[in-house]
Amino acid sequence: MRFYIIITALAVFGLSQIHMPSFATDASPHEIRVGLTMNAAGRKSVTLSSHAGLTLSSFEADVPTISIPKDTKYVVSSDNGTVIGGKSDSLTKPLGNQVTIFSGSRSETIQVLLKDGSSKKYLGALEVSTRDDHLQLINVLDMETYLRGVVSNEMQSKSPAAALEAQAICARSWAYRNLHKHGPDGFDVCDGTHCQVYGGAGSQHPTTDAAVSQTTGLVITYMNELASVMYSSDAGGVTQDYAELKGTTRHPYLTSVMDPPEIPHRCWTQRFQLNELETKLLASGIREAKGLTSIAVSKTGTGGRVLTVALIGPDGQTEIPADKLRSALGVNVIKSTLFALDVSSPGYVIFSGRGYGHGIGMCQTGARALAAAPFNYSYEQILSHYFPGTQLGVVERTGSSTASRGATSRRLLRSSVGLTR
Repeated sequence: MRFYIIITALAVFGLSQIHMPSFATDASPHEIRVGLTMNAAGRKSVTLSSHAGLTLSSFEADVPTISIPKDTKYVVSSDNGTVIGGKSDSLTKPLGNQVTIFSGSRSETIQVLLKDGSSKKYLGALEVSTRDDHLQLINVLDMETYLRGVVSNEMQSKSPAAALEAQAICARSWAYRNLHKHGPDGFDVCDGTHCQVYGGAGSQHPTTDAAVSQTTGLVITYMNELASVMYSSDAGGVTQDYAELKGTTRHPYLTSVMDPPEIPHRCWTQRFQLNELETKLLASGIREAKGLTSIAVSKTGTGGRVLTVALIGPDGQTEIPADKLRSALGVNVIKSTLFALDVSSPGYVIFSGRGYGHGIGMCQTGARALAAAPFNYSYEQILSHYFPGTQLGVVERTGSSTASRGATSRRLLRSSVGLTR
């Protein structure tokens, strides 16, 4: 079973400089299992190679370990619930239900080539198994290496260092908090937007790597627990109050926060014909849109974010959550719930909004602006701004083996320690 110690590192945010104390850790790194789900639909075969060669180890005791020479392409396929492999599609050998693949060097990547011509590179190990007669790939690697493949995909690498460091801490906090989110699937997190976008070793960048390294082990905490951290592309100048949206006070640090007014945020408009809007809503299962004659904002929250909208028809009006409307019309179409409606043109509805994303927690656009002149915020100040009342902590692993699949404790197991400026 895996357990983690969180050592509170800051009583409050806002210190201009901190000196992290050193703590002993296990020799084994913190492990995370990432399901490689992007481009996975119908995946029955992949081709693998490594500049350092490959070692294939089956979970079946009677299947010997296989060594693949460097730069040799090896094909792994699914065949009636069994993993088979060979140096070409016609040369196949049963490998059992699951095989673990390592590069001949820890610092060398495993290259995965897919049938559609795309390819990815991964550090650590790959577990290959079958699921519904398709291949399932899981990248098993240490947490800090995983984060190097996340931060570069979640924030532009040219962003100011403090913003990238704040992003690294958010990503690390989210990952530790959400270990086993995909437990029924056999892995911790996926590599898509459902979790955090992870592009493997091929997506790493020196600036984002540095941000991960500079913040090694740092996580956001609240009341001696890992905080439930969220972030979005652009909150439009005011973040979403979580309690107002979800009707719970569990995460008081996910409150509505205003950015300085001089920070620019993206604006957008979308125009629909009323019958087009009705068709899209009905297609998404919103039956209340039948006979739609108009639409109106019925309830707004802190900062002007829309909480509910009224669908008006011949039989009266029905209120639905604004985020349900956004999902129905497309989150890349209605980019946020910070919008106004204009129905002054007969037969048309115009959405005019700001921001992009759910708007909860850290605004990445705001973080980049706060890290630059004239604000010049440190990562501590950025996180303090977006997660008021939280603390920074250092996570350490304790327990038996990183290979075990036990639960992760969210409780902090050691009291706070002081830091000097």
